[in-house]
Amino acid sequence: MYFWNFYPLEKKTELLDNIEHFDDTQFKKRLVQSIESSNLSLNEFWYLAKDLLASEVSHSEPSIYLGKRPTLDQFKFALKCGLKFDPTSNSVILAENSLSKYVKPVYGLIQKRYSQEPLHDTILKNLNLPYLTYTNLAQREAVRTALSSEPDATVIVNLPTAGGKTLVTEVLTAFIKPDELNIVVIPTTALALDQARRMKVFVENMGYSAAAEYAWRGDLKPEVKKRIKADILSGQQRVLFVSPESMVSGILPTLFKAVESRKLKNVIFDEAHLIDTWGESFRPEFQKVGAFLNALKQKGGVFRKVFLSATFTDQTLVTIKTLFGDPGVEPILVNGAFLRPEPITLKTEVSEDAYLQTVIDKVISSPKPLVVYASTKVDCLSISDHLSALAIGRKRVFTGDTNDSDRKKIIQSWSADEVDIIIATSAFGVGMDKNDVRCVLHAGISENIDSFYQEIGRSGRDGRASYCEVIYHQAHYKKKVSQNKTSKIGTNLGYKRWQSMWKNRKEIRENIYQIKVRSQAHHIERNSEANETWNWKTLLLMQRAGLIRLSYPDATQVPKEQEEWSVFWQNFSNQILVEIVHDRHVIQETWESVVEPHRTSEVRLEKQRIKYLLDWINGTNQLCDVLQDSYQLDGLMPSKVCGICDVDNDRVKRKYLVGQSVRVKKKIEDFPENNLFYFELSNHSTEEIMKAFRKVVLDGKVLMLVCSKSFLKKAEPSLKSLNQNVWFYGDLQDYFDDNQHLKDYPKFIVQDDKFFSDKPKQPDEWQEKYSNYFVANSNLKDPTNTYRKWWESGNTVQKLTYLVNS
Repeated sequence: MYFWNFYPLEKKTELLDNIEHFDDTQFKKRLVQSIESSNLSLNEFWYLAKDLLASEVSHSEPSIYLGKRPTLDQFKFALKCGLKFDPTSNSVILAENSLSKYVKPVYGLIQKRYSQEPLHDTILKNLNLPYLTYTNLAQREAVRTALSSEPDATVIVNLPTAGGKTLVTEVLTAFIKPDELNIVVIPTTALALDQARRMKVFVENMGYSAAAEYAWRGDLKPEVKKRIKADILSGQQRVLFVSPESMVSGILPTLFKAVESRKLKNVIFDEAHLIDTWGESFRPEFQKVGAFLNALKQKGGVFRKVFLSATFTDQTLVTIKTLFGDPGVEPILVNGAFLRPEPITLKTEVSEDAYLQTVIDKVISSPKPLVVYASTKVDCLSISDHLSALAIGRKRVFTGDTNDSDRKKIIQSWSADEVDIIIATSAFGVGMDKNDVRCVLHAGISENIDSFYQEIGRSGRDGRASYCEVIYHQAHYKKKVSQNKTSKIGTNLGYKRWQSMWKNRKEIRENIYQIKVRSQAHHIERNSEANETWNWKTLLLMQRAGLIRLSYPDATQVPKEQEEWSVFWQNFSNQILVEIVHDRHVIQETWESVVEPHRTSEVRLEKQRIKYLLDWINGTNQLCDVLQDSYQLDGLMPSKVCGICDVDNDRVKRKYLVGQSVRVKKKIEDFPENNLFYFELSNHSTEEIMKAFRKVVLDGKVLMLVCSKSFLKKAEPSLKSLNQNVWFYGDLQDYFDDNQHLKDYPKFIVQDDKFFSDKPKQPDEWQEKYSNYFVANSNLKDPTNTYRKWWESGNTVQKLTYLVNS
C-alpha cells in the first residue's frame, strides 16, 4: 500500500508540521524528503518514522501524531520495526526495549572521532575547494609527499577510509599543466562513475572546461571512446578513470602515444590493496598493469605511480614493489592509518532455517541508510525479493551483473537519499564516499578480513557511530574454514607452462625475449582463454618470485581500420616481453628452491587473512585485537579502538583523536648542510627575502617556507607568482618547538624579528634530513657572545643579496 492511499493528502502539511518539532538530523531530513514522494509505501514510512523516533530517544516519549488509527493489518509491519500505536493520542511511538544498547549511539549520532585540522597550504587556495583545512595531519602529509615527490617516484599512501585519499588525486590533477594527463586506475565501475562525477565538479571549480567524459567503461559508445582518445592526445582530457582491464586493452595504444609526447604525468591506483587480492585471483589485469607501465617507462615516459588504500599489508607492499617498483629504488611510504572507532560491530549465528528471515528483520529494524552485503548475486536477489514482497521499493540491488547505466542511476539515487537500502556484492561501495551510512549488514561471512573491514568502513564516514552486524549460519562458517583452494598456479604446472612459453621465445635484444602467452604446455589439450589466463598467472608468479621482469611490446603504431585492428590486437595480446633476472629460471631446481617457497609464503598469508576474520567470528579474539594485528604496516601498529568495547564499558561518548600519527618513509640526504644568510631590516626586506625564496623554489632547492604568520601575511603579494609551483608553509612556532614533520622537507627558514627569540635558531644538521636555507635578521644576537651579532661569528654566513644575485 502506498502511504498516500493510507494517509489523507490534505493532512500532509499537518504531518510535516508535527515532524518539524523534531531535532534537525539526517533521520528527519530523510523522512521529510520521502513524504514528498508519491511512491512512498506505508511500510517505508513506518521504518523511516521509527528511525526519527529512535533519534529522539533522549527525549521523554517522542511521538508522531497521525490523527488517524491504522488497522491491525496496516500496522503489522510497524510492529516489526519496533513501533507501537498510542490510541489515546492517535500517535506513533517507540515500543519499549525496541532499541538495543548497541544501536542507541547510532541513532544518537554520537561523534566517535575528531581531528586537528591544519589549514590548507597556501598553494591550495586557488583550487576553490569547498573546505579550508585538511581532514587531519596524515592527509596533509600524504598530499605534501605526493606533490613534492620526484616526477618518476613510486608513492604508497596508507590512509583509512574517510581519511581523505581523494584529495591526493585531486591535487595531483590540479598541479599538472592543462594539456597533461593523469590516469586513475579504479577497481569498480561504481567507483569510477562516482569519482568521475566529483572530478568534473573539481575541474570546473578550478576554472577549466570539463571534458565530455571522465570514466572510461565498456558501455560507452564508440564515438565517445574515440573522442576521449582524441582529447588525450590533444591535451584536453586532463584526467581519466579506467579499469585495469581497459588499461591493458582499449586505451593502451593511446597511452603509448601520450608517453611519446610526455603528456602522462601520474598513474594513480585507488583501492590499491586489490592489486594483491583481486589481482591474485579473478582479475590478473591488476598485476598486468605493472608490465604495461614498465613498457611506458622504456618508451621514455616519466610519470609518478601513486598507490592509495586504507588496508595495505606488508605483503601488498612487497607485491607493489616487485611488480611496479623501479629496480634499486625504494618506494616512498606515507603511513597515516588508524583504526576506525565508529563501527559498533556484532556477529549473530542463527540456524539455516531462520537465516533469511533474520536478515530481513534486521534490514527492516536497523537505521537507514543501510548496505547489505551478500556473498552471491543469488542471495542479493533473494533478499531483494523478500523486501519487495513487503512493499519496500526504496532499495536497489548492485552486483557484477548490474549494467553501467543502472549503476549510474543507483549511485545518483543513493547519493540523493532517494534510496534507503543497497543490497550488494563486494562490487559495490569500494572507495565510495557517502558519509552518512548508518548501518552495514553482512548476510554471510566476507571473503577475508580485508574485504570485511573495507565493507564495514562504508559506514560512519562522517565520524559518527554506526551499526554493523554479521548474520551467518554454520554452513557459512564451515565453508569458510574449509576454503583451502587457492587460485595460484602450482609450481609443477607453472614450470611446465614456462617451459612451453620459453621454447617459443624470440630474442629482441640482450636478455630481453618476446614470449607468446598463448603457448600450450604438453598437458593442455586445447588453447583457450583459460590457458592464456593461467600462463599469465605463471608469468606474474615468476616476477613476484624475482625470476623475470615483464613489459609490454610497443603499441604506438596501430592500424585504423577495424578489420586490421582486430588482427593487430589478436597478435599483440599474444606477446609479452620478458627480461631475465635469474639466470637459472629454466632449471626445475630453481623453481623448487625459489618459486615454491615464495608461492608457499603467499598462500600462507592469503589464508591468514581468512583466519583473522574467523578468529573473531568464532570468538577466539576480539575484533579490535584482530584489526590491530592485521594492519601492522612496516613495523608500525595502529592504536587500538573499538566501538563495541566502548558500549560494553560504558564509555559510548568517548571520542578519539585520529590522524595525528603519520610516518613518512623516503630517501634522505647523506650530509645535509645549512646555507646561512642575514638581511638588514628595512622597508624592502620582505621583498628581498621573497626574491631569494622564489629563486630557491624554482631551482628545486627547497619545498617549505618556515616563517611567522605575520611575515607570511606581509609576503602574500610576492607569493602569488608561485601559485603553480609546489611549496608548503611551516609555522615558525612549530620550528621552535622542534616539530618533527618539518624535518621531512628542505626548508627556507625566515627568522625576521625578536618575537620568538633574540638569538637565531639555526637548523641542527645532525637532526635534519635535508639541506636548508636559514635567513635571519642581522640584529639578532650571537648565541655564544651577546656582544656580537649572530652573523659576525663565522665566515659561513653571507648577506642575503648574495643569494638573490647569484
